Amino acid sequence: VVLVQLPVQGHDFFFSKENIPLAAAYLQVIGKELGMDVALLPRPLMSYGSDQAILRFILHIQPDMVGMSCYEWNVERSLFLAQQLKHHLPACTIVLGGPEITPDNEFLLQHRDFDIGVVGEGEEAWELLLQSFPKIPDAHGLLMKKEGRWHFNGNRSTPSALGRWPSPYLSGELDSHLNGVLWLETVRGCVHRCTYCYYHKQFPRIRTFPMERIAMEVKRAWEKGFKEVVFLDPCFARRPDLEKLLDELANINYDRQLQFHAEGNAEEIDPPLAEKMGRTGFVQMEVGLQSINKNTLRKIHRSFHPQRFLQGVRSLQD
Repeated sequence: VVLVQLPVQGHDFFFSKENIPLAAAYLQVIGKELGMDVALLPRPLMSYGSDQAILRFILHIQPDMVGMSCYEWNVERSLFLAQQLKHHLPACTIVLGGPEITPDNEFLLQHRDFDIGVVGEGEEAWELLLQSFPKIPDAHGLLMKKEGRWHFNGNRSTPSALGRWPSPYLSGELDSHLNGVLWLETVRGCVHRCTYCYYHKQFPRIRTFPMERIAMEVKRAWEKGFKEVVFLDPCFARRPDLEKLLDELANINYDRQLQFHAEGNAEEIDPPLAEKMGRTGFVQMEVGLQSINKNTLRKIHRSFHPQRFLQGVRSLQD
């Protein structure tokens, strides 16, 4: 099995340096725990390779399955690669996942050159696919072809506990892609229900990765001499057990070797929290200002408190 996540396209390859295939790495370690030969496309090829170079590499391997993580910036290129692979390797099962794989994506549903779409979280469906391969299970969460048309089997009812899945960081599978920066997911789900965003539709509630695992991942980054940790969590300041997490981070990062980055609403930041984050090692917060227009805010289902926002920004700057 070969796993691919293509980068944001750019003439100078700037964004390619930040192409961290975290989703694919989750799937890789699940496959390895099942005793299967699952590999990420090598970093130089995945991030900097041309379509033809990637195609030649995969054709040389002759995989039984190719999985691709599809985002807004790479879905067209991923579909083109899937088309080429199906032409040359018709027996290869091509699985697409990621936020662009939804049953109401009309652009996606026009394409026939992949076999399975995984809607929502991928780990549970991926484990099931590997366990039943080459048979394709008729399971919830899958977009499949039936009688020439795409059919969605419905959402999975209850997502698995996040502690069930192994860490691609602790396994070392992502080391060659990280370049001294740890991109870390500690929660899934969002407190907001913005009308323009699909993310929250996949998660009825916020779920957290185990605190012990998060601490081990950050400590490993500290021990390996990393310089930055970027938290991928939406609304970091609203995550459950924030104070406990900050205490764990401060204990690990006592010498401020690691610089922490996160995203959150400035309205949630008061002076004591900002001070504690500063002592812990946070150097950057993206403050998530959507709009100051009341009509826009009402339509997108977001609130905004100007004075609290300004106070939060000042607290962070201080």
